[in-house]
Amino acid sequence: MSKFTIDDIIKEAAEAHKEGDYIKEKNSYQELYDLFKRKLGEKHPDTLNALENLANSYSDLGDYNVALVMRNAVYNGRKEILGENHPYTLSALHDLACSYSDLGDYSKALEIGKVVYNARKEILDAKHPDTLSSLNNLSCLYSNLGDYDKALETGNAAYNGRKEILGENHPDTLTALHNLATSYSYLGDYNKACELHNIVYNARKEILGESHPDTLFSLDALATSYSDLEDYNKALELQKTVYNARKKIQGESHPDTLATLHNLSCLYFDLKKFSKACELQNIVYNETKKIMGVHHPKTLTALHNLACTYSVLGDYNKALELQNVVYNEMKGILGANHPDTLTVLYNLACLYSVLGDCDKAIELENIVYNERKKILGENHPDTLTVLFNLASLYSDLGENNIPLELHKAVYNALKEKLGENHPDTLKALSDLARSYSDLGNYNKALEIEIKVYNALKEKLGENHPDTLFVLNNLASSYSDLGDYNKALQIEIKVYNALKEKLGENYPLTLSALNDIASYYSDLGDYSKALELHNIVYNAFKEILGEDHPDTLRSLANLSISYTLLGDYTTALEMRKVVYNARKEILRENHPLTLSALNDIANSYSDLGDYSKALDLQKTVYNARKKILGESHLSTLYTLHNLAISYADLGDNKKELELYEKIYVISKEILGENHPDTLLVLSNLLVSQILQNETDNQSIKKSLNAYFENINNLKRTAFSIKEVSSRRHFLESFSNVYELLKLYVFGRNIHGLLNYLFINKNLSFEMDVNRFHNETMGERLSLEEVSHKIGNQLIIDFYELNSSKYGLILIKQGKYSHCVVDYGDIINGSFIDDEVILSFICALEDYDHIFICPDGKLYNLSFERVINYLNISYLSSVQTLFDKNTDDGHTDQLVSFVYPDFSGTQSEDNDRGDTKGVLYGSYLEGMFIHDIYGEKSTIYSSYQANHDNFFNTKRPRILHVSTHGDYLDNEHMEPMDRGILCLSGYNVEDNNSGYISAKEIQYMDLKGTELVVLSACNTGLGENISGEGIYGIRRAFELAGCQTLLLTVEEVDDYNSAIFMKSFYERYNQTNNVYQSFKDTKEYLKKYGLVELKELRDVFEKEMKNKIKNPFVYTRNLNELNKRIEESETIGQIVRKKNNQYIQEDWNGFIIQGKIEN
Repeated sequence: MSKFTIDDIIKEAAEAHKEGDYIKEKNSYQELYDLFKRKLGEKHPDTLNALENLANSYSDLGDYNVALVMRNAVYNGRKEILGENHPYTLSALHDLACSYSDLGDYSKALEIGKVVYNARKEILDAKHPDTLSSLNNLSCLYSNLGDYDKALETGNAAYNGRKEILGENHPDTLTALHNLATSYSYLGDYNKACELHNIVYNARKEILGESHPDTLFSLDALATSYSDLEDYNKALELQKTVYNARKKIQGESHPDTLATLHNLSCLYFDLKKFSKACELQNIVYNETKKIMGVHHPKTLTALHNLACTYSVLGDYNKALELQNVVYNEMKGILGANHPDTLTVLYNLACLYSVLGDCDKAIELENIVYNERKKILGENHPDTLTVLFNLASLYSDLGENNIPLELHKAVYNALKEKLGENHPDTLKALSDLARSYSDLGNYNKALEIEIKVYNALKEKLGENHPDTLFVLNNLASSYSDLGDYNKALQIEIKVYNALKEKLGENYPLTLSALNDIASYYSDLGDYSKALELHNIVYNAFKEILGEDHPDTLRSLANLSISYTLLGDYTTALEMRKVVYNARKEILRENHPLTLSALNDIANSYSDLGDYSKALDLQKTVYNARKKILGESHLSTLYTLHNLAISYADLGDNKKELELYEKIYVISKEILGENHPDTLLVLSNLLVSQILQNETDNQSIKKSLNAYFENINNLKRTAFSIKEVSSRRHFLESFSNVYELLKLYVFGRNIHGLLNYLFINKNLSFEMDVNRFHNETMGERLSLEEVSHKIGNQLIIDFYELNSSKYGLILIKQGKYSHCVVDYGDIINGSFIDDEVILSFICALEDYDHIFICPDGKLYNLSFERVINYLNISYLSSVQTLFDKNTDDGHTDQLVSFVYPDFSGTQSEDNDRGDTKGVLYGSYLEGMFIHDIYGEKSTIYSSYQANHDNFFNTKRPRILHVSTHGDYLDNEHMEPMDRGILCLSGYNVEDNNSGYISAKEIQYMDLKGTELVVLSACNTGLGENISGEGIYGIRRAFELAGCQTLLLTVEEVDDYNSAIFMKSFYERYNQTNNVYQSFKDTKEYLKKYGLVELKELRDVFEKEMKNKIKNPFVYTRNLNELNKRIEESETIGQIVRKKNNQYIQEDWNGFIIQGKIEN
């Protein structure tokens, strides 16, 4: 046997391996093995060494089964010759473990690896390099099995052992540190992994040089760490360095070079440069196929990656074709249960899902799940990934309870395995939140999303894409709750962060912009939504092409904006483009294709072609029923559209039939209290009402079902902070409540009166409880109120239309209801109605009367219309029985009087008219100071400003003497329109010249016993049915004050000063708000003229030097003298109304809230 020949063969094999020519390497080792076996025998050590190298070559070629057989032969031969504990035998056993790992049998590999480690530890010592090598291999095997904590533990032990024995810069120590970094990566600690990979790379660069294969391997790992941290640009920069170095040193077709090219393609994929990714994947596949053959696992992996890229590019059919090829090849070569084969099968399932075949997808996912559970264990991350995907598939099928249980299982398993703050665990928790949302439990979903966001923000940073993804989900949760302002605010934050991090044309950034557009649309700003949807569509079209699924989705969204703006023709044309493209790419029965057809049907309906719309909706419904089943939510949605089409065509009977069917199915699959079920029930009620022949019992049954199941809806609404957002959320409830009013008072359906009473002004009650940091408790029933009311009378009004009001009358132990005309209310004759009179008997019999107005009655003085003084007002009957807020007031009277109204408003301002100087207000301040002395703080002139007002905290009494207004701007929120004018109001560029009701509601007035609003129109506001009145009076109640003295009409400046002087004189003595209020009215009816003359005398004394303009002073004094003269003529004090003098009855002042007799 020639030594020269043997050395040449060995050298040739080594060169081939270095160049990645594994076939040539295999042939060389085969020649060497045959030579040794022939000359030395098959069990000679040199023959077994040659067989070991040959097995390694087969392993490099991906023929793992042949490698396994050969390694078994090597192990058995060495065991027989050298003994089972000989180092060479243990080395062969280690190789055998590697073969089992290559074949995906990680448990068997771990079992063998432990045998090798324990034997080496016993024979060679725990810190022998070979023992530590075994420990390092065990760490890798634990990782394969998903036991990352154990992998980290063993990896740490291997690293520390090698560092102690070999030094921290020894190649083996650095290899152990590399593996340790990988373990940190698996555990989600990407920053730690990146830090360690940096150490390894720098050490190898210094020791081996920057172009050494090991150094490049470390740089490759470092790039992966940056990718895990989603710094894709940095990762791309490093991978390019690795690729160029490997191409130069090893050649562009070397397996290591191709592996780097694959990594580059993945980064282009992450950067959404899909065409570039596809180009590189094609190169990798073709080169790998050329070098390793079409059947090599690495070739098949390259083809699998190429298929994934086609899928992202939207070419699902091409992707499916390639994945089927890969699956069948891998199944034949590696076996059906190999992890790599199962990964391909998993991706096949995903493709079937995208192509709309959810049943096929579930069938394949179940196979993958069961096999992975068997091979890897049920808590392995790869097994749990399948379980998560199964949850999504069941969700697509409308099975919302199954996904909830599966998401819980995934979350609990990851929490146990990885810890509750691991990014994967947190993402699983976010998925669980989405399941709660699908089931209508929006509050639970929001609670979880907030928890996940805060944890990820702390773990990864607030601008990490994973954190931003969850923040995006958080915006969706607020949107589900109807809080579109909050959702928009959050989504803008997501968008700006993504734009800065990834660029404005990155698909995720564009998706965020799309969501922003949708929230603008939800808020009614359709023009802004159109503008943004246009940007998104054009960007996607340029980046991905006009037929890409994301581009088509953005075009569909754009069509919605055109629809909302009334351009139905343009919307229809766009929807046809979307439909035709999806039909060609995805087939005509794909869910997205059917969704596009549904949109076309809606466009025909918008254009008035109801017959065409009905035909298309029938097509969509039949297809969805066949594919998804009649209980799927998408099918029900189409059935709802069908009902609308029948209604448009005047077939109300068919409409009613379909809504009844939808309600029964929704109730079964979602539950009776799900928001969507209640929405369907509200539509059913409208349909029942349109059917004149529908009997009262059917309507009563539906109304009962609705109001018995709205507690979850109420809890959800209570959690919404923004009033406008809550109104959006409660829109359907408000509509049903209006129907309830009509049927209680119109058809006189018995048994529903309590629902009407309990749910009146629900939004106001929610506001009160939210602002006072209380929960939304049970509201009192009519029966309960009647037994708590004592000898008092409640008249609770309900606006039915512009001419009719319903009344609920409550007295001790009894209640009743009736309907009266608006005209009879304003002239006071309603009180003589036979039904009312028989219930009330005589007003004088009651200690007090509480009025709870509705609609236009908020601006009415009932003292005037029924000529009875013993009256006060309530925003809601329920507030009468609420506990008082914190009584920790300052025992001070704080007063804002005589604001500085210098300046003039222009005609086109948005604040209303220029406000005139209030000289009577100045006198009020004087009177209050005279009565309360040091217990009063008076802000006057320029001190009566916004900041001093807003910063006032918990006075015992807050007195405000100024102009009030309710701005005539319907585009403003109701609480922005109610204002109190303060110093600087007439200066247009001064944005602090007033305080709005919206600001007042956030003041801290808890414990404030009384707020006195001595100003015009402070009781005015906008009444929204079912929510009460919005404006100044609501704001002070929300801020915490217990009783308000306010005005429901324009009040005279000087008469107001007289009223307030007389009121405070009495209140300071009695400390009884209502008694002082009532006594003041009675006193002024007798002695008002005396008070007016005294006021004139004070004016003449105090204001002569105060008013700089003599003409203004004289004009005001003359006005007072004229008023006295008119008052003396009729024997009663007068006031001005429409420039005419009329008798002052003092009933423009009212008391709202609790009173003490």
